[in-house]
Amino acid sequence: MKRRIPLILFSLFLGGSVMIVANEWSLEQVSNFNSTGYHKLNAAGASAGNTGAPGESNCAACHAGVSNPIMDGGTANNLDWGTDAVYTPGNTYSVTLTFNEGSSKNGFQLTALKNSDNTKAGDIIVTDDTKTKTLSSFSGRQYLSHKSAGTGVNEWSFEWTAPATDEGPVTFYVATNKTNANGQNSGDAIYLSQFTFNSPGSSAFIPEYEKIASSLAINYNAAKAQIEIQFTAEEQEEVYASVHSVNGQEMYAEKLGSTYPGENQRSFSLRSNNDEILIVQIFIGNKVFSKKLFVNN
Repeated sequence: MKRRIPLILFSLFLGGSVMIVANEWSLEQVSNFNSTGYHKLNAAGASAGNTGAPGESNCAACHAGVSNPIMDGGTANNLDWGTDAVYTPGNTYSVTLTFNEGSSKNGFQLTALKNSDNTKAGDIIVTDDTKTKTLSSFSGRQYLSHKSAGTGVNEWSFEWTAPATDEGPVTFYVATNKTNANGQNSGDAIYLSQFTFNSPGSSAFIPEYEKIASSLAINYNAAKAQIEIQFTAEEQEEVYASVHSVNGQEMYAEKLGSTYPGENQRSFSLRSNNDEILIVQIFIGNKVFSKKLFVNN
Protein backbone atom coordinates (compact mmCIF):
# COMPACT_ATOMS: atom_id res chain seq x y z
CA MET A 1 0.00 0.00 0.00
CA LYS A 2 1.39 3.36 -0.97
CA ARG A 3 2.37 5.84 1.66
CA ARG A 4 2.32 9.57 1.21
CA ILE A 5 5.72 11.21 1.34
CA PRO A 6 5.87 13.19 4.55
CA LEU A 7 6.32 16.78 3.43
CA ILE A 8 6.89 19.14 6.34
CA LEU A 9 4.27 21.86 5.99
CA PHE A 10 3.31 24.58 8.37
CA SER A 11 0.04 26.50 8.05
CA LEU A 12 -0.22 30.25 8.64
CA PHE A 13 -2.64 32.29 10.63
CA LEU A 14 -2.74 36.09 10.69
CA GLY A 15 -3.54 38.03 13.78
CA GLY A 16 -2.83 41.32 15.51
CA SER A 17 -1.86 44.38 13.62
CA VAL A 18 1.64 43.99 12.31
CA MET A 19 2.68 40.94 14.30
CA ILE A 20 3.02 37.44 12.99
CA VAL A 21 1.09 35.33 15.48
CA ALA A 22 2.04 31.81 14.47
CA ASN A 23 5.49 30.43 13.84
CA GLU A 24 4.19 27.89 11.36
CA TRP A 25 5.67 27.63 7.92
CA SER A 26 5.17 25.98 4.58
CA LEU A 27 7.58 24.63 2.01
CA GLU A 28 4.78 25.12 -0.46
CA GLN A 29 4.50 28.57 -1.90
CA VAL A 30 2.29 30.49 -4.26
CA SER A 31 4.32 31.98 -7.05
CA ASN A 32 4.62 35.62 -7.94
CA PHE A 33 3.13 37.03 -11.11
CA ASN A 34 4.85 39.53 -13.36
CA SER A 35 3.19 41.99 -15.68
CA THR A 36 4.97 41.39 -18.98
CA GLY A 37 5.78 38.61 -21.36
CA TYR A 38 2.57 36.62 -20.93
CA HIS A 39 1.77 33.76 -23.30
CA LYS A 40 -1.06 31.31 -23.61
CA LEU A 41 -0.62 27.87 -22.08
CA ASN A 42 2.03 26.02 -24.01
CA ALA A 43 0.11 22.82 -24.59
CA ALA A 44 3.27 21.02 -25.68
CA GLY A 45 5.05 21.94 -22.45
CA ALA A 46 7.09 24.89 -21.24
CA SER A 47 10.75 25.34 -22.05
CA ALA A 48 13.26 24.02 -19.52
CA GLY A 49 13.96 25.96 -16.35
CA ASN A 50 10.48 26.90 -15.07
CA THR A 51 10.15 24.93 -11.83
CA GLY A 52 10.97 27.64 -9.30
CA ALA A 53 14.20 25.81 -8.39
CA PRO A 54 17.20 27.90 -7.28
CA GLY A 55 18.27 30.18 -10.11
CA GLU A 56 15.17 29.46 -12.19
CA SER A 57 11.96 31.16 -13.19
CA ASN A 58 8.57 29.45 -13.01
CA CYS A 59 5.32 29.31 -14.97
CA ALA A 60 4.43 32.84 -13.82
CA ALA A 61 7.03 34.18 -16.25
CA CYS A 62 4.43 33.64 -18.98
CA HIS A 63 1.09 33.26 -17.19
CA ALA A 64 -0.78 36.05 -15.41
CA GLY A 65 -3.41 35.73 -12.74
CA VAL A 66 -4.44 36.58 -9.22
CA SER A 67 -2.21 35.11 -6.50
CA ASN A 68 -3.84 32.46 -4.37
CA PRO A 69 -3.28 32.29 -0.63
CA ILE A 70 -0.45 30.04 0.50
CA MET A 71 -1.96 26.56 0.64
CA ASP A 72 -2.22 24.97 4.09
CA GLY A 73 -1.65 21.27 4.66
CA GLY A 74 -0.01 20.55 1.30
CA THR A 75 -3.31 20.49 -0.55
CA ALA A 76 -2.11 21.88 -3.90
CA ASN A 77 0.61 19.42 -4.97
CA ASN A 78 1.42 15.93 -3.73
CA LEU A 79 4.35 13.77 -4.78
CA ASP A 80 3.86 10.07 -4.02
CA TRP A 81 6.52 7.44 -4.52
CA GLY A 82 5.16 4.73 -2.25
CA THR A 83 7.87 4.68 0.41
CA ASP A 84 9.45 6.73 3.17
CA ALA A 85 11.26 9.95 2.27
CA VAL A 86 14.65 8.20 2.15
CA TYR A 87 16.11 6.99 -1.15
CA THR A 88 18.40 4.03 -1.67
CA PRO A 89 21.25 4.86 -4.08
CA GLY A 90 20.67 3.33 -7.52
CA ASN A 91 17.06 2.27 -6.86
CA THR A 92 14.27 3.19 -9.29
CA TYR A 93 10.98 4.51 -7.89
CA SER A 94 7.53 4.90 -9.43
CA VAL A 95 6.40 8.45 -8.70
CA THR A 96 3.04 10.19 -9.12
CA LEU A 97 2.48 13.94 -9.07
CA THR A 98 -1.08 14.92 -8.16
CA PHE A 99 -2.25 18.51 -8.62
CA ASN A 100 -5.22 18.71 -6.26
CA GLU A 101 -5.97 22.33 -7.13
CA GLY A 102 -6.13 21.56 -10.84
CA SER A 103 -8.87 22.61 -13.25
CA SER A 104 -9.99 21.17 -16.57
CA LYS A 105 -6.70 22.25 -18.16
CA ASN A 106 -3.39 22.14 -16.30
CA GLY A 107 0.34 22.14 -16.82
CA PHE A 108 3.40 21.25 -14.78
CA GLN A 109 7.16 21.01 -14.74
CA LEU A 110 9.49 19.43 -12.18
CA THR A 111 13.17 18.72 -11.65
CA ALA A 112 15.26 16.82 -9.07
CA LEU A 113 18.40 18.51 -7.70
CA LYS A 114 21.09 17.72 -5.14
CA ASN A 115 20.81 19.98 -2.12
CA SER A 116 24.58 20.22 -1.94
CA ASP A 117 25.10 22.11 -5.21
CA ASN A 118 21.71 22.33 -6.99
CA THR A 119 22.85 20.09 -9.84
CA LYS A 120 20.91 17.23 -11.45
CA ALA A 121 20.10 14.36 -9.07
CA GLY A 122 19.43 10.91 -10.49
CA ASP A 123 17.47 10.32 -13.68
CA ILE A 124 13.83 11.06 -14.53
CA ILE A 125 12.31 8.39 -16.78
CA VAL A 126 9.16 8.90 -18.87
CA THR A 127 6.59 6.13 -18.38
CA ASP A 128 3.71 7.82 -20.25
CA ASP A 129 5.09 9.42 -23.41
CA THR A 130 1.57 10.42 -24.46
CA LYS A 131 1.18 12.89 -21.61
CA THR A 132 4.72 13.71 -20.46
CA LYS A 133 8.21 14.36 -21.80
CA THR A 134 11.68 15.12 -20.48
CA LEU A 135 13.73 18.23 -21.23
CA SER A 136 17.33 19.24 -20.62
CA SER A 137 18.96 22.62 -20.06
CA PHE A 138 22.42 24.03 -20.71
CA SER A 139 23.07 23.76 -16.97
CA GLY A 140 22.70 19.99 -17.20
CA ARG A 141 19.45 19.86 -15.24
CA GLN A 142 16.73 17.44 -16.35
CA TYR A 143 13.00 18.23 -16.37
CA LEU A 144 9.67 16.46 -16.73
CA SER A 145 6.81 18.43 -18.28
CA HIS A 146 3.34 17.93 -19.71
CA LYS A 147 2.52 17.32 -23.38
CA SER A 148 -0.69 18.29 -25.16
CA ALA A 149 -2.51 15.12 -24.09
CA GLY A 150 -1.39 15.74 -20.51
CA THR A 151 -3.13 19.08 -20.02
CA GLY A 152 -6.58 17.59 -19.49
CA VAL A 153 -5.58 15.70 -16.34
CA ASN A 154 -4.29 16.63 -12.89
CA GLU A 155 -2.12 13.55 -12.26
CA TRP A 156 1.09 12.49 -13.99
CA SER A 157 3.29 9.45 -13.35
CA PHE A 158 6.97 8.80 -14.05
CA GLU A 159 9.97 6.94 -12.68
CA TRP A 160 13.02 8.32 -10.92
CA THR A 161 16.31 6.48 -10.51
CA ALA A 162 18.21 7.69 -7.46
CA PRO A 163 21.89 8.67 -7.76
CA ALA A 164 24.24 5.69 -7.84
CA THR A 165 25.99 6.90 -4.69
CA ASP A 166 24.91 8.78 -1.58
CA GLU A 167 24.62 12.39 -2.74
CA GLY A 168 22.89 13.71 0.36
CA PRO A 169 19.38 15.18 0.35
CA VAL A 170 17.61 15.52 -3.01
CA THR A 171 14.82 18.03 -3.60
CA PHE A 172 12.11 17.82 -6.26
CA TYR A 173 11.02 21.30 -7.34
CA VAL A 174 7.48 21.32 -8.74
CA ALA A 175 5.55 24.06 -10.54
CA THR A 176 1.91 23.50 -11.49
CA ASN A 177 -0.33 25.76 -13.55
CA LYS A 178 -4.08 25.89 -12.92
CA THR A 179 -5.61 27.54 -15.97
CA ASN A 180 -9.13 28.84 -16.48
CA ALA A 181 -9.17 27.29 -19.97
CA ASN A 182 -10.17 30.59 -21.60
CA GLY A 183 -7.46 30.41 -24.26
CA GLN A 184 -5.82 33.53 -22.85
CA ASN A 185 -2.82 34.10 -20.62
CA SER A 186 -4.73 35.75 -17.79
CA GLY A 187 -6.62 34.24 -14.87
CA ASP A 188 -4.18 31.37 -14.30
CA ALA A 189 -2.70 30.37 -10.95
CA ILE A 190 0.77 28.97 -10.34
CA TYR A 191 1.71 26.76 -7.38
CA LEU A 192 5.30 25.98 -6.37
CA SER A 193 6.22 23.08 -4.09
CA GLN A 194 9.36 21.36 -2.84
CA PHE A 195 9.67 17.73 -1.76
CA THR A 196 12.97 16.75 -0.13
CA PHE A 197 14.15 13.14 0.15
CA ASN A 198 17.07 12.09 2.31
CA SER A 199 19.71 9.52 1.57
CA PRO A 200 20.54 7.02 4.33
CA GLY A 201 23.37 9.23 5.55
CA SER A 202 21.65 12.62 5.36
CA SER A 203 18.83 12.54 7.88
CA ALA A 204 20.07 15.78 9.45
CA PHE A 205 18.41 17.96 6.81
CA ILE A 206 14.88 17.74 8.22
CA PRO A 207 15.88 18.55 11.83
CA GLU A 208 17.80 21.61 10.57
CA TYR A 209 14.73 22.76 8.64
CA GLU A 210 12.55 22.24 11.70
CA LYS A 211 14.96 24.14 13.93
CA ILE A 212 14.93 27.18 11.67
CA ALA A 213 11.17 26.99 11.15
CA SER A 214 10.39 26.82 14.87
CA SER A 215 12.58 29.83 15.63
CA LEU A 216 11.78 31.97 12.60
CA ALA A 217 9.87 35.19 13.30
CA ILE A 218 9.02 38.05 10.96
CA ASN A 219 7.57 41.39 12.00
CA TYR A 220 6.96 44.73 10.34
CA ASN A 221 8.30 47.68 12.32
CA ALA A 222 6.10 50.60 11.28
CA ALA A 223 8.19 53.16 13.18
CA LYS A 224 11.31 52.18 11.22
CA ALA A 225 9.44 51.14 8.05
CA GLN A 226 11.31 47.85 7.89
CA ILE A 227 10.77 44.10 8.05
CA GLU A 228 12.67 42.36 10.84
CA ILE A 229 13.66 38.68 10.73
CA GLN A 230 14.97 36.43 13.50
CA PHE A 231 15.90 32.73 13.40
CA THR A 232 18.34 30.18 14.79
CA ALA A 233 20.68 28.24 12.49
CA GLU A 234 23.49 25.72 12.81
CA GLU A 235 25.11 26.00 9.39
CA GLN A 236 26.57 28.74 7.22
CA GLU A 237 24.25 29.29 4.28
CA GLU A 238 23.26 32.18 2.05
CA VAL A 239 20.08 34.10 2.89
CA TYR A 240 17.75 35.74 0.38
CA ALA A 241 14.47 37.56 0.91
CA SER A 242 11.67 38.61 -1.41
CA VAL A 243 8.42 40.44 -0.73
CA HIS A 244 5.35 40.62 -2.97
CA SER A 245 1.90 42.06 -2.65
CA VAL A 246 -1.02 39.64 -2.93
CA ASN A 247 -1.60 40.80 -6.51
CA GLY A 248 1.94 39.77 -7.44
CA GLN A 249 3.80 43.08 -7.44
CA GLU A 250 7.41 42.65 -6.40
CA MET A 251 8.28 45.05 -3.61
CA TYR A 252 11.70 43.76 -2.54
CA ALA A 253 14.28 41.12 -3.50
CA GLU A 254 17.83 41.02 -2.18
CA LYS A 255 20.57 38.84 -0.73
CA LEU A 256 20.90 39.26 3.06
CA GLY A 257 24.36 37.78 3.59
CA SER A 258 25.13 34.40 5.16
CA THR A 259 23.93 32.70 8.32
CA TYR A 260 26.17 31.85 11.26
CA PRO A 261 25.68 29.31 14.07
CA GLY A 262 23.28 30.59 16.70
CA GLU A 263 20.69 33.36 16.62
CA ASN A 264 20.54 35.38 13.42
CA GLN A 265 18.86 38.72 12.83
CA ARG A 266 18.17 40.48 9.55
CA SER A 267 16.21 43.58 8.62
CA PHE A 268 15.52 45.58 5.48
CA SER A 269 13.61 48.74 4.67
CA LEU A 270 10.15 48.37 3.18
CA ARG A 271 7.81 51.33 3.22
CA SER A 272 4.10 50.66 2.80
CA ASN A 273 1.58 53.47 2.77
CA ASN A 274 -1.47 51.25 3.06
CA ASP A 275 -2.82 48.54 5.32
CA GLU A 276 -2.15 45.43 3.29
CA ILE A 277 -1.15 41.78 3.28
CA LEU A 278 2.34 40.99 2.00
CA ILE A 279 3.83 37.62 1.07
CA VAL A 280 7.36 37.30 2.49
CA GLN A 281 9.67 34.53 1.27
CA ILE A 282 12.92 33.71 3.05
CA PHE A 283 15.47 31.45 1.32
CA ILE A 284 18.10 29.92 3.63
CA GLY A 285 20.32 27.69 1.54
CA ASN A 286 17.94 25.18 -0.09
CA LYS A 287 15.28 25.70 2.57
CA VAL A 288 12.40 28.01 1.71
CA PHE A 289 9.99 29.60 4.18
CA SER A 290 6.91 31.56 3.14
CA LYS A 291 4.57 33.65 5.24
CA LYS A 292 1.84 36.24 4.97
CA LEU A 293 2.47 39.44 6.87
CA PHE A 294 -0.29 41.92 7.69
CA VAL A 295 1.04 45.45 7.61
CA ASN A 296 -1.00 47.98 9.57
CA ASN A 297 0.22 51.55 9.29
